[in-house]
Amino acid sequence: MSGRLARTTRAALAGLLLSILVPAGPAHADSTSDARTRLLGPGWDAPDAVRFRWISITTWLASFGGHVVLFDSSVVDYLAQPKPGTGFVSLDDIIAARPEYIYQGHGHIDHMRHAPEIAAATAAKLVGSRDHCAVARHQADMKGLGAGKVRCVSVRDSAGREFTGNDTYVMPVEFGTTPFGTIGKPDEGPPGLEVTVVKIKHTQMRPYPDTLVGSEGYEADLSPYFDSPPTPQSALDVALYFDREGASLLYLFRFGGLTIAVHDSTGSLSPLEPGQDAIRAALQSLGAKDRVDIEIGAIAELQNYTNGLIDAQRYAEAIGAKTFLPQHHGNWNPPASSPAAGFYEPWSRRVAQIPADRRPALCFVVEANRATAFATTAADWTGDTSGRLTPLGGPDCYRRSG
Repeated sequence: MSGRLARTTRAALAGLLLSILVPAGPAHADSTSDARTRLLGPGWDAPDAVRFRWISITTWLASFGGHVVLFDSSVVDYLAQPKPGTGFVSLDDIIAARPEYIYQGHGHIDHMRHAPEIAAATAAKLVGSRDHCAVARHQADMKGLGAGKVRCVSVRDSAGREFTGNDTYVMPVEFGTTPFGTIGKPDEGPPGLEVTVVKIKHTQMRPYPDTLVGSEGYEADLSPYFDSPPTPQSALDVALYFDREGASLLYLFRFGGLTIAVHDSTGSLSPLEPGQDAIRAALQSLGAKDRVDIEIGAIAELQNYTNGLIDAQRYAEAIGAKTFLPQHHGNWNPPASSPAAGFYEPWSRRVAQIPADRRPALCFVVEANRATAFATTAADWTGDTSGRLTPLGGPDCYRRSG
């Protein structure tokens, strides 16, 4: 989401008004192991086990050989709802699971809203750009948690420079920041998990002739406002968020030979977009030696109205993963967004246009899959083999609309 939200209210007042929104503690009296089992299924801590569960928008809880991490950190069905959480998982549940690291894609409210609460309660370390750390610490102060409760892990390029960035939602170029397509690594991470990072761009509406394809899959749905109406406090929480992209990052996780590419935005790869050639080359390099196994990629954000799903198609083709799971396609900001199932048919058609040697199998997820932990092991994906994603606790991959 772009930086259009109010940013100027004083921190002292905000801390007072928003303190009621900070959770007092886990809703379940679970041990950490019990909470992780409840969310990720039995066996999550086996040495070769990989689990991942879609929480909301672009937030996933994942485990690699028993090390639990988050991809992004917003835990809501829609932005202005009165209490953090979804119909399946609460913010308290995520805190109870005590993730070790938060791998942050970018700093907008729909992606990083609850990083301060999670970091303060669990000591999870926030991995990302220098600017992501600054936004999270600013929010921690705004919420009365204290900036010092947010511990950060920098992503650095090959020369040791921290990744930085501005807002590419509107402006196609940046000056004095990490170049697009730069490949880097975090300063630290869980044992056995190798992480590579690529600086990409935020999803955008661009008026390029090759991307003006119109809306695909979008159908306005205002029901969240009636099912769970916003309150003055929840509206204030949205209004006071310091909404700054601070670089958009793609993460490639490698665990025992299994590779998972995760990106919460899909900036333009039109030949007319500045920097796209460097981004495309970096994406293609991820699978240059061994094909990427799984891509968890954003397919639908506010570019829906003009550019459809074409940028997501180009990312999927450049990455060339064996299996694709979509994200950021639910009704997170009605009426600008819409339910996930509406994107199944148009995204299936987009995937079908990718050349066969780069085309992924589709594991489409909808809101009901937030009850599902997908289980696999690294050994299932060796060489050209496409492993099985076993659903635990919820429905399997969505197969059709209607």
